[in-house]
Amino acid sequence: MQRTQFFVALKVSDFIPKKEHLREALFFCFNLKKSAAESHCLLVKAYEEHVLYQTTCRDWFRRFKNNDFDVNNKEPAEKV
Repeated sequence: MQRTQFFVALKVSDFIPKKEHLREALFFCFNLKKSAAESHCLLVKAYEEHVLYQTTCRDWFRRFKNNDFDVNNKEPAEKV
């Protein structure tokens, strides 16, 4: 009996990353000594319009520099 396999092709452009995924990608870039701006550019190159704002990337980098590595936390606190 011959088995037929079906594959569903998922284009990378069809993938919409979740915020948690983007935060983990930022943490990866942080560990590679990339700047927040460089990291944002890499995210835009990979995910086009489905990325965090550059200011949000800077906020996350600030948290990482302060030894707050929990990417599951809520968004950085709003400025008062």
